Amino acid sequence: MVYPEMIIFDYGHTLLYEPGFDTLRGEKALLKYVKSSRKTYTAEEINGFAKTIFREISTVRSMGYELHEWQFRKFLYEYLGIEFSIPMP
Repeated sequence: MVYPEMIIFDYGHTLLYEPGFDTLRGEKALLKYVKSSRKTYTAEEINGFAKTIFREISTVRSMGYELHEWQFRKFLYEYLGIEFSIPMP
């Protein structure tokens, strides 16, 4: 078997472009799996809050740190008190 010398992983619109990327569509898809929530949120409210938080934490990129999407989503939903009926990574 021949193994590659290197594998490049890029996910941030540097090498890979996703024309259909839509965070609101993702939030709407997740809402049907909400098991419990402290408050009833709309997909638009969650998405708006997520964008605000993402902008705030993006400032640490200049320090060489990048928050993984899984960490970000875990923080977001725990902060909002949302629990899902499906496992989240």
